[in-house]
Amino acid sequence: MENDRTSPINIDDELSMDQILETTPTEVLERTTAEIKKTVDALARGIDKILMNQETLQRNIALLNQQKKDDPKAEVPAKKKKPTCEECDGPHRIFECPFLTPGERFSHAIAADLCINCNNRHNGDCRRKPACSKCEKKHLTIYH
Repeated sequence: MENDRTSPINIDDELSMDQILETTPTEVLERTTAEIKKTVDALARGIDKILMNQETLQRNIALLNQQKKDDPKAEVPAKKKKPTCEECDGPHRIFECPFLTPGERFSHAIAADLCINCNNRHNGDCRRKPACSKCEKKHLTIYH
C-alpha cells in the first residue's frame, strides 16, 4: 500500500484507519451518541452537586443571619486585645513597664524567653544591629 503522505504511518495506524473506513455512518453515530450521553450524564451529576451545595450554603447563611438577629453582639468582630501590664495595667507588656527598674524589666524579658535586643522570640542570635543607644551593645536601652 503506497502512501502519498510525507510522514510515515505505522501499521497500527493503517489498521485503525481501515477500521474507521469500514464502519458505517450508523455505527459512528451510535458511538458518538453514547459518548455525548455519557458527557451529558456527567454534567447533570455535576450540576446536581452544585445545586445541593448551593442549597446547603443558603441554609447556612440563613442560620448565620438568624444567629446575628438573636445575638446583636455577634455582629461586632472581636478586637485584638492590647497587652496589659501586670504591674500598672498600662497598655504595654510587663517587660516594657516604665515603673519597673531596668533589672526587673530584664528579668521579666528573660522569664518570657524574649530576645533582649528586640523583645521578640526567635531562635539563635538576633540579626538586628545592637539596639542600645547608651552603650551600643545588643540589648534595648530600656534595660539600662
